[in-house]
Amino acid sequence: MTRRSDRGLVRTGLRDAAAVAAAVTAFESALGTSVEVLVQPVVPGVEVALGLRQDPTFGPLVVVAAGGTAIDVWDDRVSLLPPLDIGSVRRALRSLRSWPLLAGWRGSAAVDVSALERQVLALSQLGTDVPEVAELDLNPVLVDAGGTHLVDVKIRLSPATAVDAGVPRRLRQPG
Repeated sequence: MTRRSDRGLVRTGLRDAAAVAAAVTAFESALGTSVEVLVQPVVPGVEVALGLRQDPTFGPLVVVAAGGTAIDVWDDRVSLLPPLDIGSVRRALRSLRSWPLLAGWRGSAAVDVSALERQVLALSQLGTDVPEVAELDLNPVLVDAGGTHLVDVKIRLSPATAVDAGVPRRLRQPG
């Protein structure tokens, strides 16, 4: 999949309306058509990716991963079967190779891990309560000392399908 950033269709550090207008002109030139753009503030933080998808066998699956452009470089992700509890979310986050970035790597400030944990729990609940959410991609989610910031959200809805009742929902007992 070619991402917007790979195609030069994301610009940061634009300081005024003239810079935004120049970026839009460049986008239109690159794409050969007029475009609508989203202008939003740049928020610093650790990039995380969160995802939800409905699996035909297991039902909702939640994915937590290193986010942003790193998602394609690092194979740093954990898949979880809802319903989730805070303990399983904490273990999943701490199992990521990128965990040190969240905990405060080499003197950088630790981020609000509690907010990220709540975000993952909410995603789990959404997957259980609304099976029509076929896929939800939150990437990147920027996590800083003040909480989580959803930068890019993609959702696909589909009619709910029944999960195979012959397959256990838990792959292993909680420990």
